[in-house]
This record gives sequence, C-alpha cells and structure tokens, in this order.
Amino acid sequence: MERLFGIPAHPLLVHLPVVLTPVVCLAALAIAVRPAWRNRFGLFVLGGALVSFIATFLATQSGEGLIALDEEFREVSKNHAELGETTRLFAFVLLVAVAVLVFLGRRAGGSRASTGSGLNVAQTVVAGIMVVAAVLNTVWMVRTGHEGARIVWETVGK
Repeated sequence: MERLFGIPAHPLLVHLPVVLTPVVCLAALAIAVRPAWRNRFGLFVLGGALVSFIATFLATQSGEGLIALDEEFREVSKNHAELGETTRLFAFVLLVAVAVLVFLGRRAGGSRASTGSGLNVAQTVVAGIMVVAAVLNTVWMVRTGHEGARIVWETVGK
C-alpha cells in the first residue's frame, strides 16, 4: 500500500501504532502485575495488541513502498526501516504473550491456583516475557518514530 487518498500512505498509517502501542503496553503491564485484572480486561488488552500489531505491520509495509520510490531516500531511511522491522517483531511478541497470558488466565477460570502450581508458574513466566516485550515495544516505537521525524525534518529543512 503506497498511497491513501492520493498521498503517501506511510505518514497517515504511522500515527495509529505510535499512539496505540504505548497505551496497549501500559495495559499489558497492568494485567501482568495485577492477575485479578486478567480475566476482566485481558480480552480488551488482547484486542488492542492485535490492532496495534496490524497497524505496525501496515506502517512498515507502507514505509517499504515509500522507500521504493526514491533511491536517495532509501539510503537516508535505512536505519528507520531497520528500527521499524524490529518494532514489528516486538509488537508480534507482545501480541503472542498477551494471547497466551489471557488464555492461561481463562484456563485457570478465575480460581486461585495454589502457589507453585504449574499454571501459576506458567502465568508468571509469560507475564515476565510480556513485560519485557511491552518495554521493548515501547522503546523501539519511540526510537523508530524519532528517527522518522528526524528524517522528515532534515529533509524538509533543506
């Protein structure tokens, strides 16, 4: 997807993941540290993670289309494109971790698993992975967005 409404799609599509990713990551952190919230809010967080991943995927795809338009722009935006690919990977890891944690929470059925049970240990491990993925996803989204903004403003300023 290269164009939307007659203009390059990338600048339009990047705004949804830039705004949604930190919100989803905060919500993921909340359900990671507050197990009681997993059954109540888990599906909402999962839906947000799915939309965030799809938006990130569309943003990276549209960026690749934009890069294909100009060879000079390809060289200038190489780091931005690499950051975007990594961000997409972290968005996917977060999506999978949220899905697994929500599934495990639903499987537990809201009952309090005894401390040390296999299900409780699995939830703790997945919650830890989810926390790391949420932090990395947010950091890489900020880095990617900053690099993209730098490219735009250095190009516009010339």
